[in-house]
Amino acid sequence: MKNSAFKGFILSLDSLVAIGILLFLAAFVATIQITGTNPELAYERHYYVGKDILNIIKKTTVSDAQNLNSIRQHISQGLITQDDMDKSLLDIIGSFWAEGNISHATNITKEVADSLLNGTRYGYEILMDNDVLHNRSANSSYVSKINAIVSGVARGRPVSGYVARAFALNIRKNTTLIVMGDVVSSSVRKPSGGNNNNIVNITYYIDIPSDANITSASGFVQTSWTDNLFKVYINGKFYTAGTGNKRLDNITAQLRPGLNTIVLEGRFGSGGYEAGDDGSTHWIINYTTSDFQSRPHTEKFYFEGVRSNASILYKKPVFINGNISSLSVFMNLTKSTQVKNVTLKFGWKGSETQISRKIPSNGTVSWSDSEIRPIVETKTSYSQLNSRFFWFVAEVDPYSSLENLGYGRRILNSSYVEAKYTSSLPFSYIDVSSPVIVEASSDPDPGYSSFKRYVRWNVTFQGNATPLSAVWQLAWLFRTGTNPLQRAKANGIILYNHDPSNASSDPLVIEFARFGYSSNITQGVLNLGYNKFELNFTYGYGVDPGVSLGEKTAFLKSAVGYSSVFPNFTAAKDDAESRLKLELGPFATATNVKLENQSIEGIPTLWGPAKLEIRVFS
Repeated sequence: MKNSAFKGFILSLDSLVAIGILLFLAAFVATIQITGTNPELAYERHYYVGKDILNIIKKTTVSDAQNLNSIRQHISQGLITQDDMDKSLLDIIGSFWAEGNISHATNITKEVADSLLNGTRYGYEILMDNDVLHNRSANSSYVSKINAIVSGVARGRPVSGYVARAFALNIRKNTTLIVMGDVVSSSVRKPSGGNNNNIVNITYYIDIPSDANITSASGFVQTSWTDNLFKVYINGKFYTAGTGNKRLDNITAQLRPGLNTIVLEGRFGSGGYEAGDDGSTHWIINYTTSDFQSRPHTEKFYFEGVRSNASILYKKPVFINGNISSLSVFMNLTKSTQVKNVTLKFGWKGSETQISRKIPSNGTVSWSDSEIRPIVETKTSYSQLNSRFFWFVAEVDPYSSLENLGYGRRILNSSYVEAKYTSSLPFSYIDVSSPVIVEASSDPDPGYSSFKRYVRWNVTFQGNATPLSAVWQLAWLFRTGTNPLQRAKANGIILYNHDPSNASSDPLVIEFARFGYSSNITQGVLNLGYNKFELNFTYGYGVDPGVSLGEKTAFLKSAVGYSSVFPNFTAAKDDAESRLKLELGPFATATNVKLENQSIEGIPTLWGPAKLEIRVFS
């Protein structure tokens, strides 16, 4: 249930300016307790506590805050003058920060936040462009983040002239939608040998923005066994057929803006046990759109639709760039299902651990965070899942790769993994994605020359883009019975290392089908400009770079703040538009720009823009 009374109180903060209100608000927040175990309610409360802090420092003037010890001290030292009295606390904090006087910024930040949160169980951390202004520690069962792009007037002598800032209200951007298939298999061979006449259908859902102009589209199909016969249907129409795998170099005409479906229909070939997707199938759509965010913050990661007349094995990879607070799984098998039970497992670093087996009720089955968390924590922690692939593995009926034809099983695309997590990305950013380029490969497997034991990718972020993530879908080869080296590096930093000579190294991953990371993992792995990602293996393992796929995602700023002072409005506006164009770089064009200009006669110089982040936890 939404806490509407609490939210209504927060909205009233916009009218508060007196420092006495801060003391009242502190007493109010102190009465708020985290009750129950509802993660959504806990997150909401933490979020609005962070919003309180943000509103206080934005709305309260220095004049109204003169009774704060830190303000009095800075006035007595001559660091805050009479010219600063009408500025906000944010102006003063940001000004000290911009000058490199972090201690002065910290003194004010600490007193304001502590006045608000003393007597509560909340901890907090306040950062400006990743510089910690102040923090107060507490347990971190719940965490929320508030982000804002801020700028303001600085301390110093008055100057005369004009400044301007620019906001992109509408854009047109070039981006790529990449849909990577999951690992899905089901039997097409009888235990006694030969065709069991099963047909395995996988439906991929390709959601393209309604205003998109599709410039090119392609795909690649790889079935569970190299001898599988398959057919591909796009938006209900037969497109192609083949055996094992096939490139689909141009499917542009078959796709349209909005929701598209691509069906992969797999059958028995000449002896392979299973049909389905080995995790290498993918679809690449290049298009232009006016959407700022093509991949907004989402908490539900949906299964593809699957239909089979045998048991189904579904391995769902999940990659989350954020701090996870809870995980749950829901599967819809249809109300008319004959499925006897579903087994769910958690996959991490090559091993799978069973969570539980459940009998469907009214055609559905689900697992809560309280059931999943204890299993995850036997292998790792939720914090370690940030920006790394982990898996949920579902067996729809006890799985066997050899079965006779049976009753129908279905997994509807309304099935999902749900992850509650916090993201540090401001709402005003623009996301852009594109494929990653293979730069070099060598050391082929002696029996399968297309599979290489060394592959290097060029991951370059241009312009002023902020790198977000890089993920790969890998076509892999493993020789049974071997124990090869498996090493992944980014800019020379080791991200994964299975070393047969070191028993304490990372485990062997037989299905090295996914890999991904972001700058959250460790500093230096994903930077603006050129980045080098490398995979190294020894005998027994390899990756086919020709059909493996990498994707990089970055964010762009959609606004620029006040900058230099100019002698006239025209020059200031031209400067703001030029800086906005530079921020958007080669990826996007602003089609509608809002310009704001100010005469700064008698007003101090400016600082920013900078990213202010407030984290609240308990």
